[in-house]
Amino acid sequence: MTEEAERASGKSAKCGTGASDIVERVVNRAMLKPLGNRVLVKPLEQDDTTAGGIVLPDSAKKRPQEAEIVAVGDGERLEGGEMIPIPLKVGDIIIYPEFSGTEIRIDEEDHLILEVDSVLAIKKAAKKKTRKRKS
Repeated sequence: MTEEAERASGKSAKCGTGASDIVERVVNRAMLKPLGNRVLVKPLEQDDTTAGGIVLPDSAKKRPQEAEIVAVGDGERLEGGEMIPIPLKVGDIIIYPEFSGTEIRIDEEDHLILEVDSVLAIKKAAKKKTRKRKS
């Protein structure tokens, strides 16, 4: 692999851990911060097979409606200058309308920029029950 190809793929040709290597790795990652009352999300992949075991082609699949939040904007600014923070955080799994948001590609992966008002729900994972042991 040539040095240019390694740099394009995110791998460094140098083995050192100098400051230039760290900067090179950070520059290769696309970092976006949504503005205002918006969030950046990565749609979650859906199953390719139905409950009955039928494999679905891409043309028969519905668009995903669940996504993981990757970045969160600062929030909505009111006329008086007061800021209303966004009630979502990075890592939350959300449900959104099927045809909402602006599609973008980051590092060859599909992402969406959504307005917070278009988020329908936060999907919470079930908490694991822990039993106390009797001593």
